[in-house]
Formats: sequence, C-alpha cells, structure tokens
Amino acid sequence: MKQPTISVVIPVYNEEKLLPKSLESLSRQTLKPLEIIVVDNNSIDNSAAIAMRYPLVRVVKEPQQGITYARTRGFDEAKGEILVRIDADTIVSPDFLKVYREAFVDDKVAAACGYGAIAEISPANRYFGTWLIKGCITIHQLYTGAGPIMYGYNCALRKTTWDTIRPMLSIDDREISEDIDITFAILSNDLKIKTVPKAKSKA
Repeated sequence: MKQPTISVVIPVYNEEKLLPKSLESLSRQTLKPLEIIVVDNNSIDNSAAIAMRYPLVRVVKEPQQGITYARTRGFDEAKGEILVRIDADTIVSPDFLKVYREAFVDDKVAAACGYGAIAEISPANRYFGTWLIKGCITIHQLYTGAGPIMYGYNCALRKTTWDTIRPMLSIDDREISEDIDITFAILSNDLKIKTVPKAKSKA
C-alpha cells in the first residue's frame, strides 16, 4: 500500500539561534519527509541562509508579517499529502514523522496533534515536563470548549483537510489565535482530530 508523503512546515522570524536544533532533529528522523518548508517571514538575521544548509529544506518568503500569514503560505506551498507543522524552536523525537504517518492510516483521521515537553529540563532524547504542558492544555480546552487543540508547535493535518478549512480561517491574529481558529474550523466540519502521544516534541 502506498504511504502518504509528508511536508513539514516551519514559520520563521529571526530564529537563527534556535532553528538549527529544530532542523537537526528533523534530519535524524527514521522516516524522511518529502520536504521541509521554512517560511521566512521577513527575517533580518541569517535564518534563511542557515535553513538552506540542511537537506530537503525549501525556503519560501512571506512578506506579510504574522504567524498566520506564514503558516498559510507554507501550507499552500506544500506538496505532501500530510502537512506537519512545528515551530522554529521545536525539537522532535526521532520517530516523530513515522508516528504521525501511522496515525493517518485511519481514513477517519483528518488532523492530529502530539505532546510537548520542556526543553530546558529535557537533555538529549528526553522529553520531561509533559505533565505540566498537558495540564495547561486541559485548562485551555475547558476554557475554549474545543479540543484536541492544534497547537502550532506540534500538529499535523491532511492536505485535503487544509483545502477544506482554508476558506473558513481568519488571517488576522488579533481576532483569534491561529491554534484555536484551525481547531474550530476542523471540528465545525465534523472532522476528527486525533491525539498522538508518541509524537513527542520539546521547545
């Protein structure tokens, strides 16, 4: 059976100090992505130049300032069947992409989200502090009345899901956070978001 391809999208604004660790973690994946799209959102440092040193990375520019504009540009540009979204400071576990691809074997899964840890207390391949992050997420979900929430530091969705919800999304971060906006759009279409605990990341 043909396996779906994966594009990783990373919005970037002046992240030359943190981006290398994120890209290095992607370079160590047990499952290689089709591409890694780094969206340069008007960085004035060396973020774009650093990104281009890594294999599979394609840098695209988004002149309109804002995380939502950058995310949207990255998802629109992506060629993979599964779109994995992380932040420039996200460090992912070695089997991160493999775990996500396995989650989408179920045709009913339209989107998915993983677990986060705290980098400052997580040396090497450790992912400590997930209990604290999960507690904060639980409170946030109770407050918003929706979940699982598609936090940008660790989430994934089908390209077809993106095409479905894109017209519904707000571009202005001042109206609604991008995490909540994309979550509501997916759920309002009666599409399933799956929590994938083994998709581990830290930031």
